[in-house]
Amino acid sequence: MEDLAYFEADLSERQKQVLFEITTEIEDTENALRQAEQLIQRLKKHLEQLKGLQRVLSK
Repeated sequence: MEDLAYFEADLSERQKQVLFEITTEIEDTENALRQAEQLIQRLKKHLEQLKGLQRVLSK
């Protein structure tokens, strides 16, 4: 019985650790996605500026 109690406690601790790791991975992924979206917006703005310069200089 003692072995079973130890096994259950160990299993519970492992579950908490895996849950923590998954939560951390989710947060990291969400942050990376936000950064990627911000980069996309900056690149789109820069592209529009370049196109505007091209139009002005092509006249």
